[in-house]
Amino acid sequence: MSFNEAAKLVRENDVASIREVFDKSLDVHVRIDIYEAVKSEISCNTPKAKALLEALPGIQDE
Repeated sequence: MSFNEAAKLVRENDVASIREVFDKSLDVHVRIDIYEAVKSEISCNTPKAKALLEALPGIQDE
């Protein structure tokens, strides 16, 4: 998964689906791409950002 694919995943899916993909991924690079896409979404202050923060606690601290 590339960063662009991860960004699309974050944009087009609900928070539970994003968390599921993140949790099931064994590839650290995929997890990093999803993590970076979530951070990007949070920095844009979208309505989904608060839910993402709750679903992935600690992400702002990284």
